[in-house]
Amino acid sequence: MNRNRAAARRHRSGTTAVEMAVVLPVILVVYFAMIEFGHVYLSTNVIKSAARYAGRLAVTNGTTNDQVIAEANRVLGTMMNPALATIVIKDGSSFDTNGTPPTDYSALPDVQVEDIEERNLFIVRITVPYNSISLFPSGFWHTYVHDLTLSGQAVMRHE
Repeated sequence: MNRNRAAARRHRSGTTAVEMAVVLPVILVVYFAMIEFGHVYLSTNVIKSAARYAGRLAVTNGTTNDQVIAEANRVLGTMMNPALATIVIKDGSSFDTNGTPPTDYSALPDVQVEDIEERNLFIVRITVPYNSISLFPSGFWHTYVHDLTLSGQAVMRHE
């Protein structure tokens, strides 16, 4: 009986290595994808927080665009290089009027925070290209998400 077990073991030598060679790449891809998606989720939350903090600062009287952008850069600096972000402050008053609101943020006019009338809407929008903050700068992921842009915005009324 012991001879049969030993013979069976000899015939199966190497199967563990083959199974590992097949399964390990799949496990590693799933593992690194989870890490990357977690990083994207964290980055998106930081971008949204930066827009919100900058928008809260812009609400107050006497604030300039440079101060608003500096506040957004301060928050972004906790996670990434702020120079990678595009920060715009747009006039959102067209959303208060009757008619069709614009569908593209680039169609909205830029606005100086100190010139916004009381109770008028404005938008602080921050965009960051995914490729510039990815943990894994090239390879498998970028064939699927090469044009992805992470964004965050705050829509507020001026006081």
